[in-house]
Amino acid sequence: MSRFILYRIPKGAARGPEEPGGNSAGAGIKEFRDFIKSGQEADTHFVSCGEYVLRHYGKGYRLVGNTGIFIGGYILPRNVLFADYRNSGQHGLVARLYAEHGRSFTDHVKGRFVVIIMEAGRVEIYFDHLGLFRAFYHIAGDRFMISD
Repeated sequence: MSRFILYRIPKGAARGPEEPGGNSAGAGIKEFRDFIKSGQEADTHFVSCGEYVLRHYGKGYRLVGNTGIFIGGYILPRNVLFADYRNSGQHGLVARLYAEHGRSFTDHVKGRFVVIIMEAGRVEIYFDHLGLFRAFYHIAGDRFMISD
């Protein structure tokens, strides 16, 4: 099972000592970004995209082309598409359906999941249609955090 925390740190915001690159007085955004590894080194469990940072546990993150895909839970093609996508792994399935259908790719899958798509400085979060995957979020000013 893959666990995650996705958070947004606005440019120039101070960070606490518990955050990478942080100290009690805060740290610069460059120092923090240098600490975070690229999506190609996903086994370090930190991936950044613009102002967003994904910290994950497990093997839920893959870099597919220029798009980072994190899947928590499980995701399958709907029955009518199963023959076409049965040999695709979860990340390949999401990448192909997202490329073909954009944001409506969730109409073509089933399961209990959260999918986080990170590309070109933006982050999109998708949940299963029935709301079976539970996540918790917090918003404080410019800061945002979501976790399972």
